[in-house]
Amino acid sequence: MLNTLANLATRRARTVVVTALLASVVAGALGAGVASRLDPYGDDDPATESVQADNRLDSAGFQNLGLIALLRGADVSSPRTRHRVDSLASRISQDPAVGRIADYYTTGSRDFVSADGHSTYLAVDLQPHDDKARQDAAKRLADRLHGGPGVTWGGPALAQEQVNKQVESDLRKAELLAFPFLFLLSLLFFRSGVAALLPPLIGGLAIVGTFLMLRVASELTSVSIFALNLVTGLGLGLAIDYSLFMVSRYREEIARSGPGAEAMRRTMATAGRTIVFSSLTVAAARQPVPEARLVGTRVALGAALEERRRKRVDPRP
Repeated sequence: MLNTLANLATRRARTVVVTALLASVVAGALGAGVASRLDPYGDDDPATESVQADNRLDSAGFQNLGLIALLRGADVSSPRTRHRVDSLASRISQDPAVGRIADYYTTGSRDFVSADGHSTYLAVDLQPHDDKARQDAAKRLADRLHGGPGVTWGGPALAQEQVNKQVESDLRKAELLAFPFLFLLSLLFFRSGVAALLPPLIGGLAIVGTFLMLRVASELTSVSIFALNLVTGLGLGLAIDYSLFMVSRYREEIARSGPGAEAMRRTMATAGRTIVFSSLTVAAARQPVPEARLVGTRVALGAALEERRRKRVDPRP
């Protein structure tokens, strides 16, 4: 198989590169927006007693706190404040995802009132048990009721949704910063423009390809939002290592026998074989860890795709 890939890369180098780029464009288009389809962290192990207890509570109708509406500058002893609280609670309860709403006036508890008596909050329980559904409901409520004077929205479900959104935004910024630096470092070490393009090219191809795989996997099972971080880090890291292996070995072979199919075949038989076993080891190493169940599949997919693209897209320096 490695000899076949070496011959293909030598005789159809341009076709291989163009095909890989076109496939990546398609994968990027289809995998765009994958973050919106991914679930929260999801590190719960269903075999643990705590998770089993949570499941029994959910089955019994228990509703977790999902959203908080904080009213500032509201004197709780004022009838006007009570009217504001009742009006806001009525608007919140119109959403079908809302369960119980608790506040100072329905419970009589001073825990809902600030020390100075001029701030209070409403605790909103959300009916959905699925984390994704809870976050969507919290965001929908906060967006629909946003803009009220002196009202601040928060709570666990809304905070988780905002964290996921921030992760996606930070990941885009990290990619924009990482690729130029990666190219400059590659240029410094490889001393060749073509070879320096190899790590960011291979890393980019692996990342967009894995985004498509993540989108497909998210339709079949639960996929953690933090898989995006792993995909980017793993894709770039392996791209640097594998490119260094291949370029260094290929240069040794062309110095020995000159450029051509023989040098490519010997490179694939040595460095290529190392990359195959390395990528399979990385992919397999993530699978047996129970707490990494949700991200292990994505790591395996990223490593496998990285190894495949590294062998097929190999511009010679």
